[in-house]
Amino acid sequence: MNNLPNNTKTTPSSDMIKQISDALNDNSTVAIVMTLTLGGCFVYKTYIDAKHNRETKLSYTPNIGFEYVQTDKRYVANYKDGKWDEGTLTEDANIVMNECAGVLQYAQTVFEGMKAYTTEDGRIVTFRPDLNAARMVDSAKRLEMPVFPEDRFVDAIVQTVQANAAYVPPYGSGASLYIRPYMFGINPVIGVKPADEYQFRVFTTPVGPYFKGGAKPITICVSDFDRAAPHGT
Repeated sequence: MNNLPNNTKTTPSSDMIKQISDALNDNSTVAIVMTLTLGGCFVYKTYIDAKHNRETKLSYTPNIGFEYVQTDKRYVANYKDGKWDEGTLTEDANIVMNECAGVLQYAQTVFEGMKAYTTEDGRIVTFRPDLNAARMVDSAKRLEMPVFPEDRFVDAIVQTVQANAAYVPPYGSGASLYIRPYMFGINPVIGVKPADEYQFRVFTTPVGPYFKGGAKPITICVSDFDRAAPHGT
């Protein structure tokens, strides 16, 4: 796991000032350089132009892999006594549960995945999260889990992306902010039955291409092994 360091301020060199001035097309006085790195990889620098009160981003280096990088906030909502609570954003990336939690004993969990991108005009967008919301409803019903309302699902995505907007890679980088909504049974369950309490969460992590350098063939093994009985589980 890699944590994202806070933005750091450094004094720009003369070469850097020239590079920035050329980018700004004038002789602006650059006062501050803020460097944002993801998991130790240089991502981009924001140059603050104190003279004209503006900033520009330059020099993106796409060295991000498809790995987890902890961001600032994540969304959490809890289901108990037959209803969902209001949900909230939290800085705590850890989950505390009983050793007999339903998700650990009987894998009662569902998840979705989508991405947020920076557009050419600087906006941050996602691709049809409403359809992800609908699919999670179908998945939850199939596993005897309470449905997380579709409108709340989309709102949770928006809140989480907005709270982590600084982690969305810039346009043209080939990278994006991966969004992982998921839900699981959290109360102790030892009998084979659905859990009574659940947690819905959304976290984000900046990622590069899943197949860096393009998709490549993989080797798989097909087995006739049955754990319990022929064609059993």
